[in-house]
Amino acid sequence: MLLLVFFDEVQRAPEIFRALKINVDSRSDKGLYWLIGSQKLSLMSQVSDALPGRLMNSKNF
Repeated sequence: MLLLVFFDEVQRAPEIFRALKINVDSRSDKGLYWLIGSQKLSLMSQVSDALPGRLMNSKNF
């Protein structure tokens, strides 16, 4: 069974990015984690690793 995980307002928890990167890199299935937020990752100064090559961006509004 495939379980999707959604993180809403992800910019409030920049400490999870490193753990997500490790987990994503260790798996072959894609699209398990959905990161949703109201701020562009490129503008987040606290994020040391913005998951390059592992994200698909979608501007909704």
